Amino acid sequence: MRTRYPQFFGIRLQGLVVILLPCWIGLVQASEHRPFGIGIGPYSPPAAELIPVDPRQANLTLKALGVELEKRVNELGPYDPAAGEWWLGAAEQALSLGDYPLAEQWLGAALHNLRLNEGLQSASQLTIVEKLIAAARNRGDRVALADRVDYRFRLLGLGNLPYDETVLAAANDWLAVRTELLVVDSFNSRTAHELYDRADTLQSAVCDDPLWRASWCRAFSFRLLGVMTVIDWYVRPLVQDTLGPSTRSTFQRYDPVWDDSPIDHKLQTLNSTIGGRARRIFEHWRTHFPSDDHLHLIAADWDWVHGRRAKAPQRLS
Repeated sequence: MRTRYPQFFGIRLQGLVVILLPCWIGLVQASEHRPFGIGIGPYSPPAAELIPVDPRQANLTLKALGVELEKRVNELGPYDPAAGEWWLGAAEQALSLGDYPLAEQWLGAALHNLRLNEGLQSASQLTIVEKLIAAARNRGDRVALADRVDYRFRLLGLGNLPYDETVLAAANDWLAVRTELLVVDSFNSRTAHELYDRADTLQSAVCDDPLWRASWCRAFSFRLLGVMTVIDWYVRPLVQDTLGPSTRSTFQRYDPVWDDSPIDHKLQTLNSTIGGRARRIFEHWRTHFPSDDHLHLIAADWDWVHGRRAKAPQRLS
């Protein structure tokens, strides 16, 4: 067991990387000092999707494609479902040639056409939305990525029942992206509390359901622990001194604007319960995943970091 940078903070939590050392990564500017290495990684499409071609030839191909696309859309009309198919096909070609801005333009037109023809809640949108998410990841556009991940999350029911693999995968990805953005962007108490509530609800629902426990409980437990770690890092401990309660502490990592609003106090209260919530997760692991040593190591490291030094070795016995 290491005493300085425990493994829990250095492992990849199903895509959410939580590192205790300050980092300069991804979308974070080099001059910014951050406590976590949580970043939005670039999208790397499979090699089969890429067409090796000279950049000049790619530009000529896309220019010709744009001319043909405009001709077809003018003939069909922008609201014809066939026009949407043309936009989608052209966008896929642009993606394969690496022109993500152009691909996103055409994907947006295809999505608008589909929504007009099939309705705002059409499941057919998912194919296009997934491509838009991939393009935003590739360009490192966190604003666009957040908007599109939010849209997919709403489209699939905001993580509510009934569950299936698609719903749970989208909810898992939404929690990952939103947790990353909570660190990369300015920390916001209300957003942090809402994210915790959503992560806690999903984790409890999935881990208590025998149908989904084996395949998804670990993933959503990691997501919840990630959110809890971010909150624990940012929230000022409430310290008592001779003059009474104070929110000032030498342990505060940063000095965000802390106006003692009701939501700030609510987050402080939540932070005081995080240790107990984590222990309930670990006891659930011990009951349902007794032979998963990796989970028990995470639990031991969490205890070690949070001062429960006597308890940590017991997790590994």
